[in-house]
Amino acid sequence: MPKLIYTVVMSLDGYIADKNGNFNWAEPDEEVHSFVNELARGDGTYLYGRRMYEVMAVWQTLPTHDQPSFIADFANIWRAADKVVYSKTLKTASTPRTHIEQHFEPRGSSADESLGGTRPRRRRAYPRRAHAFKAGLVDVCRLFIAPIIVGGGTSAFPSGVRLELALQDERLAEWHGLLRVPSTNKPSCLTNSRENSEVKMNLTMTLTLSEIEIEAFSKSIRSLREASRRRK
Repeated sequence: MPKLIYTVVMSLDGYIADKNGNFNWAEPDEEVHSFVNELARGDGTYLYGRRMYEVMAVWQTLPTHDQPSFIADFANIWRAADKVVYSKTLKTASTPRTHIEQHFEPRGSSADESLGGTRPRRRRAYPRRAHAFKAGLVDVCRLFIAPIIVGGGTSAFPSGVRLELALQDERLAEWHGLLRVPSTNKPSCLTNSRENSEVKMNLTMTLTLSEIEIEAFSKSIRSLREASRRRK
């Protein structure tokens, strides 16, 4: 059975865009982008809302001959994947391998195939996240946490949904300073997991904040030492 994966780049305070709709702070560097590429190779179908689809559709026509190899690599991965777009206003798709659905129906035709068809590849979800989370369909959350606090905007998670998550993996990377890339599963999806591996999401955030504070403190200490040496 394919897994439904919710992938999101978010700020430390949990937003995917600020109050003005900007998300330029979320642009990954080569290391992070290459890591994303490797994760995306196993994704068979992307599930989008209209706005996210229109943002991502640029990968279909983006000239890659003068781009870094990791950019061209992701473009090829994205073009090869199937896409399902949920929209009541979009009538035609601008990209190949794309199907448009007016409603998110977990048991309906193409949506059902995307969420639980026979193709043994993962599905990556972006749209209608409230519907997917409330229906209990999301198997994995991939959270790319950028070291920035934007103070408000579009939340990465829907309101009114309570989920207990278990940390499966965490990767540290340099990205505008620091990055945390945890991948979490619903506890019901775990098998033979040790009791001490059951980490709640709020604990993950606490650990992340602590590590950023430690890094900032270390930089302050280094700055003080360098200033002291210059005075001598």
